[in-house]
Amino acid sequence: MNDVERVGRCLPGCQEVKVLTENKSYWRVKVTMGIVSRVIETEAVKASDFEKKIISFHIRSKNGDLEGDLKAALSPVEEKTKLDLDFDVKAAGSFSWIINQIVGRQSDKMAEQFVKCVESSA
Repeated sequence: MNDVERVGRCLPGCQEVKVLTENKSYWRVKVTMGIVSRVIETEAVKASDFEKKIISFHIRSKNGDLEGDLKAALSPVEEKTKLDLDFDVKAAGSFSWIINQIVGRQSDKMAEQFVKCVESSA
């Protein structure tokens, strides 16, 4: 969980992750919703990295139209490991109302894809 590049690449649509400093990284993500797709360039600032079991980021698009938080946490459950994902991102600007509705509808699907990627890379 402390490998920013591996965590970032598990985000659905991620095309590139570059570590800029110990706590900052650049992520380029292609978001597709229905017939509409868009490449979003973001700066992710690592907010925490607790004992390699929890990692959280504050994400902001380069043009400021998307901002929020991503948190992934591992915890033991019986003989397995549980992955909890919080993805709270909001759009700003003239089309924010529709983008927020679409993201809300797609968030469960994106979380499921993220979890599958993390499981397969463990």
